[in-house]
Amino acid sequence: MRIGRHTHLHALCATLIASTAIASAEPCHCADLVDDGVIDSADLLEYLALANADDPRADFAAPFGQVDFFDLLSFLEIMDTDPVEPNILWLSFEDTSWYMLPAYGQTAVATPNLDEFFPEAVRFDRAWSTAPVCSPARSTLISGSYATTYGSDYHRRAVNVPEQQYFFPRLMRDAGYYATNNQKTDYNALQSANAWDRNSSSATWTAGERADRPFFSVFNSGHSHQVRIRSFHTDGRRDFDAMGITPTMPPFGPDGPDAYSDYQFHLESIIGIDTWAGAHLDRLAQDQLDDETIVFFFSDHGGLLPRSKGYIFETGLRIPLGVRVPERLRCLLPDDLRQAVGGSSERLVGFVDFAATVLSIADIPAPNYMQGEAFLGDRATEPRDYQYAFMTNRWAHFLPDRAVTDGKYKYIRRFLPYRAHSNRGNYQWGMPAAIEWDVYALEGPPQGGAQQPEWMALYEPTSYLNQAEMLFDIEADPFEMNDLSQDPARAADLERLRDKLFLNMKITRDLGLFPDSMRDSFGGVPIYNWVRDNNYNVSKLIEAAWLASDPSPTDIPTLETHITSGDEALEFWGAAGYAMLAANGQLAAADLPAALIALSASPNTQVAAAAAEARALAGDPGGIDDQVARTVANNDYAYSALETLSRFPAARAEVLSRSTPLRPVRTSNYRARAVLINIGLWPAADLYLNAYNLGLQTNQTVMSIGPLP
Repeated sequence: MRIGRHTHLHALCATLIASTAIASAEPCHCADLVDDGVIDSADLLEYLALANADDPRADFAAPFGQVDFFDLLSFLEIMDTDPVEPNILWLSFEDTSWYMLPAYGQTAVATPNLDEFFPEAVRFDRAWSTAPVCSPARSTLISGSYATTYGSDYHRRAVNVPEQQYFFPRLMRDAGYYATNNQKTDYNALQSANAWDRNSSSATWTAGERADRPFFSVFNSGHSHQVRIRSFHTDGRRDFDAMGITPTMPPFGPDGPDAYSDYQFHLESIIGIDTWAGAHLDRLAQDQLDDETIVFFFSDHGGLLPRSKGYIFETGLRIPLGVRVPERLRCLLPDDLRQAVGGSSERLVGFVDFAATVLSIADIPAPNYMQGEAFLGDRATEPRDYQYAFMTNRWAHFLPDRAVTDGKYKYIRRFLPYRAHSNRGNYQWGMPAAIEWDVYALEGPPQGGAQQPEWMALYEPTSYLNQAEMLFDIEADPFEMNDLSQDPARAADLERLRDKLFLNMKITRDLGLFPDSMRDSFGGVPIYNWVRDNNYNVSKLIEAAWLASDPSPTDIPTLETHITSGDEALEFWGAAGYAMLAANGQLAAADLPAALIALSASPNTQVAAAAAEARALAGDPGGIDDQVARTVANNDYAYSALETLSRFPAARAEVLSRSTPLRPVRTSNYRARAVLINIGLWPAADLYLNAYNLGLQTNQTVMSIGPLP
């Protein structure tokens, strides 16, 4: 929005300045000026819509006729100044859940710069990153649509995308903005040319080439990234207790010494992030741009303890988000957010909304293909009733989950619920806390005694955390410890949110259910275009995955049509449906169809692995030997199948009996070691070998706070 562009109001200002009312300096209500013909009532109504509570002296809740003339004049004098096109600054950092910032109640660290920022900003208490891990979250940010719509949802799996519509900063540049990114992209896209004026470690709004153009600048700090605590052990770390960093552990995981040290280590980074943010805010003030720059401060997703980053729980999705709109630009705030300045808002916002919001601030229409909803600017929408989220994989493991919330209740749909949440991500499990949790779950608490059921749930395929549906009251239970999906009193909410999620997946044409093995199968054409050009039935794929996540024996005829369809995506989901029946004890080996057994020899090794899982869970170990051999050869799909099977006692015994080929490669093959740990042939603490010195270096390193302006 170009503040000051209302030229007819400028003329009105001049008329008022010349009027006898100003000379008399007598109290005057606008109704008098309307009656005298000085002000047109339509102009006055437009003023009220623009100004609203912008001037704190005016009682804008009163009928317009009671608004004081001098309040109107004050506003119009602002309107009559040089036009301002708002600058927009994104300050994004990494891997930090909402509860880790003092602005949201954390008391273990101090953030003096953010303590000044948030009282001038709107703090969003229901902000989601839309995806709980870097690249799909950033893919959503840059496109303004769910990454599942473009098939760019698989973490660290770059794909071809329709370049002209994927990168919204192009639209900012076309409108005359100077657009820079410093420097992380991680957009899961093979293309990115011309998205930015500058994309480098030196990109900044202070560049001379910007001239007098308004700017949209993004700065990304890696200071809080997981790399700081991916150290495999805690030796050599700073004395966080002596630094006063003594937090209370959240309730969702074991509170052992390694987890506590990881939490302290991460909270230390919040101090650095505060310094980094302060440097940017100070530079804005130094450049006299703070009164015309809207600042977004946010994490790229949640983190950083286990069951956070990479998980679709609130700890992975809910982020700290503050948006500071200077007083002269607060006409860009909708009513609910204007009232929340210096406080908090319960409005549902997600990364899918950020692009549309930036365009709205800049008075640029959002294209029809963009799925987000603006929450600032001329085109801000009414608060949304629901927001949605997704995850697709954890490293080698295809684990598609989806979620929807109305702000109180949150529904999660797991599409492969027989694959336990504890299937390892190679990068994430390098945190000492993750290794410690493995030891706790697989070998028992170090101090002895019973394991706490809520901390074991990630590891048990039949637990509430590993079923097709979950429902949480995230107002009362933000750490999602109490699943309500089986509560009859919540049945209506469960059904309502289930239906909303299913419909949203269809409306957005969710492509995240294509197995990873197929995502290079489109001849270099973006999958987004391929499904449209070939009239591929995405709805049928969604329905197949939905069925596979929670089938009954009466669905077997449909599952059989899927495994014999010749469509590898449907074959995968058909096999997964059989696996789910077997995991629930509803399918025996004698009832396995010949087509499923044949599918375990599919040339698509991901489809073959799903068929082998179904066979083994039904009591037929015939496909396990192939999965062992492929794991030795570092095949991710086979490795994932063995990790999955080793969580079930009967299948675990079959993997154990066929594990001989894994043993000789255990010192050189991470995947083999992970499987051997699950079947009791390798200690959980030794998942990573020859990593001590690297970890020591990590623990002793003081990371840079990030790029400065």
